Amino acid sequence: MRMNTTPRYIPALRYSMLTALYDPIVALTTRERTFKRRLIEQASIRDGSSVLDLACGTGTLALWVKQRIPGANVYGIDGDPKILTLAQQKAKRNGISITFQHGLSTNLPYDDCSFDCVLCSLFFHHLSHEDKVRTIREVFRVLKPGGEFHVADWGKPQNVLMHGLFFLVRLLDGFENTRENVQGELPDLFTAGGFQGVEERGTVTTPVGTMALYAMKKAGTNNQ
Repeated sequence: MRMNTTPRYIPALRYSMLTALYDPIVALTTRERTFKRRLIEQASIRDGSSVLDLACGTGTLALWVKQRIPGANVYGIDGDPKILTLAQQKAKRNGISITFQHGLSTNLPYDDCSFDCVLCSLFFHHLSHEDKVRTIREVFRVLKPGGEFHVADWGKPQNVLMHGLFFLVRLLDGFENTRENVQGELPDLFTAGGFQGVEERGTVTTPVGTMALYAMKKAGTNNQ
């Protein structure tokens, strides 16, 4: 295991005081059930697969993966200790076994080639350009050859209305951090990070903007 000594992290919804409201706010503003179900469906997750929910928040996505594929080995990681406590409590209430760990996306505490699949939702728009690049490199490192990376995040607005609605997100999360999202440049970053077959699998219209679903793969053969 690699030790993570970097103290910086992005709290849920950027402000710690909003952490307790994370689940209802995300459900209300992002059509969470729709886009997360679609993200799981597009991923090649099977019994025995090792799956990482990157920036797992309160663990909703990780729990849904485990409920849908009980034989998968599911892990969640987040930089916010407070929200990880909520994730652990949620898993316990549902009687579901998931390994949650504190750590940052730019220095993941896992060995090379540890996972068959990495999922990530609503995280990249929080990161600076430099941290986006570092995160992509780390995901590439911890994926097994042939492993898949599936991302749901804000994409290029589909129309003027979506562009206007997304202004609220940019106001909260920062105009520079969200620039590559609004310009549709995330696929270019994924490709530059070494991934193959990068594609946008679809979009979901939400009350605050256009959610894009991306899929990509690390070259090689996954024997899982």
